[in-house]
Amino acid sequence: PQDIGSAFPDRLRAALGGGPVAAFQLRVKGVDQHELARLAEPLQRICADAEVAFIVNDSITMARRLGAD
Repeated sequence: PQDIGSAFPDRLRAALGGGPVAAFQLRVKGVDQHELARLAEPLQRICADAEVAFIVNDSITMARRLGAD
C-alpha cells in the first residue's frame, strides 16, 4: 500500500507470521527520501526479525542507504 505508516507495520508483522515469505519489496512513490527512510526502518527490522529479505524498488540510493538485501 502507499501508506506504510500508521498500522502498516503491525499488518506486515501479522502477514509475515502467516507462513513462509521470501521477500518484502518496499515500493512507495512520491515520498521524500528522508521520510521514506524513516518509514522504512521499522519495516526493515520486522523483515530482519522474520528472516525475510528486504528489497527496495526503483532506488539504488535508498537501497544502499538502508542496507537493503
